[in-house]
Amino acid sequence: MALHRKFIEGSKRRKLAKLKSTKQINNDKPKPVKQVVKQITEKSNKNDLGFILPATTLLKWNIEEIPFLWKGIFPKTGLVALSGSSDVGKSSFLRQFVLHVGTKAKDFLGIEINAEYNSALVVSTEDDAIAIAYLLRKQNVQNLDHSFFSRIGFIFDTEKLLAKLEKALKVFKVDCVIIDAMADLYSGDMNAANKIRNFIYQFQLLAERFQTLFIFLHHTKKGSQYSAPSKDNVLGSQGFEAKMRLVLELRKDSVNPDLRYLCIVKGNYIPESLKRDAMVLKFDENLCFTNLNRSVPFSDLVERKNNKSTDNKAIDRAKELRRSENLSYRAIADKLREEGYDVKKSTVANWLKDYEKNDRIYFYVDPDDMISSDEQDELLPTG
Repeated sequence: MALHRKFIEGSKRRKLAKLKSTKQINNDKPKPVKQVVKQITEKSNKNDLGFILPATTLLKWNIEEIPFLWKGIFPKTGLVALSGSSDVGKSSFLRQFVLHVGTKAKDFLGIEINAEYNSALVVSTEDDAIAIAYLLRKQNVQNLDHSFFSRIGFIFDTEKLLAKLEKALKVFKVDCVIIDAMADLYSGDMNAANKIRNFIYQFQLLAERFQTLFIFLHHTKKGSQYSAPSKDNVLGSQGFEAKMRLVLELRKDSVNPDLRYLCIVKGNYIPESLKRDAMVLKFDENLCFTNLNRSVPFSDLVERKNNKSTDNKAIDRAKELRRSENLSYRAIADKLREEGYDVKKSTVANWLKDYEKNDRIYFYVDPDDMISSDEQDELLPTG
């Protein structure tokens, strides 16, 4: 019997070797994708794994480009952020965007809007209902009838906010939800990456479930104007920035109070070429932005620090221009700004008045050097 078993086992081994040699079976050969997908699907149905979506299904969707709400910038769904220092106009920017979405405008700042519902929700933590009523009226520069704004809603009571948003989104289809502002809703440590990610994840679930876009308004770090626009300027942990598909930074011009710069500092679906230059915008008295159709490199937006060393260099340069070229205070201020110093005419006058008096140097008084009463208030003793 033992001899018979050995014969049978030897026969099986020879047949197996023959099959391998004729490539009827090959343990190293990968299974066809179709077979793998079939197995995944069968196992998914059998073991309740319907959450696995085969790659073949995704490919059949024929998605050739990422769907955008604001073409090339805001994706249709997910999480994005607008950051910037205080009083730069972040809320006004997002409110103007929402007004364009809700009133069926074709574009915002000359860039196409692809809204599906022409509706939006705004969570406002910094401005109450009275303030928003005033701001909406101010930003309605076209004097549109109030009915045009019927699909824009505001939430001011943020207690149990996630539950309120879920309830609203079940019945109110929106293209985007504005969170103004992130720091008011998150009370934990801004540098605790895991806690911030867990907080943001709750909004991500809502965005995925209701296929909409959440736009977070957030602040930049103190002193970030002294460095180039960057995702690293966003306040707090890297955990916040990492959860965003897009991060914009809105920045003031250091000299012209009417200019703003919109910088794409992170964009998962945006070419690198668009992350080097800022869009130049005008911010007017109606709190509205206009695209000036110009761009500047990020490196040109770094504000010079007004430290003592810099001031001394500027003062020496001002004295030189006054002595050698006899320029007016305004002309000197203009010249210094061209050379990178952030100074006003009254500042130059303050620097030079003691210099001219102590050194008994007399110059022809240019009418342009006459200081107005407002500028006189700015003149402070040096030293």
